[in-house]
Amino acid sequence: MSLRCNVPAYISFWIVVDNPDESHLSEVEKLAKSFHETLEGNNHFVNVVHYGKNKGASYVRNTGYNYSTADWVLFLDDDVVPDASILDAYVGSIARYPKAKCMVG
Repeated sequence: MSLRCNVPAYISFWIVVDNPDESHLSEVEKLAKSFHETLEGNNHFVNVVHYGKNKGASYVRNTGYNYSTADWVLFLDDDVVPDASILDAYVGSIARYPKAKCMVG
């Protein structure tokens, strides 16, 4: 949620909690709320979806995708630590290849 883009872009984070343990949900919601409060007036938003049962990675990705109204979607799993400039890299790539259907990196 701390990723930022240095060029104008609307950024929305969808965090899908795929774990039945309620303590995980409350921790993620608390973290999301604190980030959302610090982002007010900005173009970044944080959303949390919870499933009370583990449904698997593909189901979770499809859920995040289905909630999104974005032109582009970047999937990051909980075990990924992305480079701080990842959003700028993808926005730059989209500008260079606007007809591309998929980008991997």
